Order: sequence, then structure tokens, then C-alpha cells
Amino acid sequence: MQENKTASFFDSYSLDFNAIYGSGTGFFQRLINKWFRQTMLIRFQKTIAACKPLEGKTILDVGCGPGIYTVTLAKGSPDFVVGIDFAPSMIQIARQEAKKAGVEDICRFEIADFHSLPEDKQYNYLILMGFMDYIKNPQQIIEKNNASGK
Repeated sequence: MQENKTASFFDSYSLDFNAIYGSGTGFFQRLINKWFRQTMLIRFQKTIAACKPLEGKTILDVGCGPGIYTVTLAKGSPDFVVGIDFAPSMIQIARQEAKKAGVEDICRFEIADFHSLPEDKQYNYLILMGFMDYIKNPQQIIEKNNASGK
């Protein structure tokens, strides 16, 4: 099953994946960030900006990985943010990051598959950053979102 392969990959790759979002200040790290990760930064900034206002809102971050988007959004004072991922080590890192940032009270992280979430729960914002890259039939995800009013 493709999901199991993807989950296994990200579970074993979690520490290295989290390092991609690092904020190293050394010359080499700054050079890598400037030349190879600039689009990631722009995508991140535009996504966070598009989720404003955050006060009183609810957010679901699907495929949250180490919680970069989830924790950042939680700092904007939404009602709550839920991050789901099917890689247990990603969820573990995300929980640690939320605690370090002091937002663990409004962040909830779960090992879950988006396909099996109940359709009656609605969120103001749905983050699917990078998630669709691993989906065989993205149309099903779009239809699920539209059917549930997300």
C-alpha cells in the first residue's frame, strides 16, 4: 500500500526533514537557504498570510510533518490547530516544537490518515502543504473537502 510506504519513509526521515526548516546561521546554511530553499520560505510565508485573521479560527494541517505550519499558525491565537500525519516520529517532533513554542495548549497532533477522518468536523482553514504530492487521486480529496463544507 502506497500510504504505508510513504508513512515509513517519513517516519525514518523525520529528523532530516525537520532540519530542512532549520534556521542555521552559518555561512553554508545561509547559502543553502538562499539558493535552494527560497521557494519553500515564500510558500510558507504566503500560506501563513493567507490564513489571516487567525483569532477565533480553527485549522487542520494535513500531513503536518514536524509541525512548522501548525506551530506558527498557533502563535496567531486561533481557537485550536490540529496537525495530522501518519508518521509517528513526525508527530513526536511536532509535539516537542509546540511545547518549545509555548502553544501546546491550542495544538493537538494526531497520528491519522486524512482519508479516515470524520466528515462532520469543519475547520476554517485546511492546510495541505505537500500532502497532495503523495495522493494517487487528488480529485477525491477535493471532493471530500467540498462535500464536508471544509
